[in-house]
Formats: sequence, C-alpha cells, structure tokens
Amino acid sequence: MKPPAFKILANGNDITQKINDRLERISVSDSPGVKSDTVTIEIDNRDQAVELPSTGAKLEVWIGIGDDLTFKGTYQVTELEEPLDEDILTIHATAAPYKSGTIKAPKDRTFDNITYGALVGEIAAEHGLSPVISDALAGIEFDHVDQKAESDVNLLNRLGRQYDAIAKPVADRLLVTSKGEGK
Repeated sequence: MKPPAFKILANGNDITQKINDRLERISVSDSPGVKSDTVTIEIDNRDQAVELPSTGAKLEVWIGIGDDLTFKGTYQVTELEEPLDEDILTIHATAAPYKSGTIKAPKDRTFDNITYGALVGEIAAEHGLSPVISDALAGIEFDHVDQKAESDVNLLNRLGRQYDAIAKPVADRLLVTSKGEGK
C-alpha cells in the first residue's frame, strides 16, 4: 500500500521536504457555494526550527497517495497559531482571493440568446478570471436572462440551480460545476 503524500509550495517555493518529517496533519475543506475553501496545516515545531510563513503568504497544496498527487487549490495564509504550551504550529489559510472584488457587487443588465458557457466566459473575463465549466453545463442555452440588482456570482448560481450546478470564484478561476463534482 502506498503512503499518503503531499506537496506544498509557499510563495512559489517548494517547502515539502522542509516540513515532511514535521507534518502532523493537513486538512482541506472544500466549502459549497461562494464560501471560501480552507486548508489547515499542523506542523511539529519542536525547537522552533520551522520558519513561520507571513499572513498573506500564498500556499499551493497537493494531496494524494504515493506519487499520485491531486492539486487542491491555492490558499492565502490568514492566521498562525502557536500555543505556548505545545510545540505545534497551526497554519490556517483560505482560498486565495480572486482578482476582482466586484464579482459580488449588484448589477443590472440583460443577456439574449446566450449559452451558460458564454455567460460564464464573459463574466470571468470581466473579473480577470479563467472560466472553468463542464461541456454539459456550457452548452445550456438561455433565450433571455435578466440580472436585476444581482451580483454576477448570484446570477450564475441562480441559473445553475435548476441544473444542480454551483458557481464559485476560486483563486484565478471562475468555477461552475455540478454539485458534488471535484474542481
């Protein structure tokens, strides 16, 4: 049986070997909807030999078995815990923020004769994101769509609800996927 494995890049630097013998636990939470995904990393920091990442540091995380690693996402360090009575360093991070904060701002506009894929692509481009949508969802056609005092994320989720799909900005992507599917 192959052992569990991981890979972590911190600000683009591979720190896997530095913490490999000190990793106590890594937990990734893939939250539904627009709630941010999180990662929690617990490291044995005996003798305070682990260099603390700064809050705001970018972490890229892979988890798997043996050499078969799956990319779990890009996260931004939000909190460091280092209790006085333990030698455990806990790093909390949330999905890296997307480039534009306006994706949740209300808008008024209409779209005619547009596919779900084209709409996702247009909205992603407006916010500097890369669209990620399955072919099945991308091909759904809408004759007319009204967006009234509604954010782009809410619009995509409202339209997706009838097809059991959710939309979520993740790192530099606008992800639209069927509920329960991976990233």
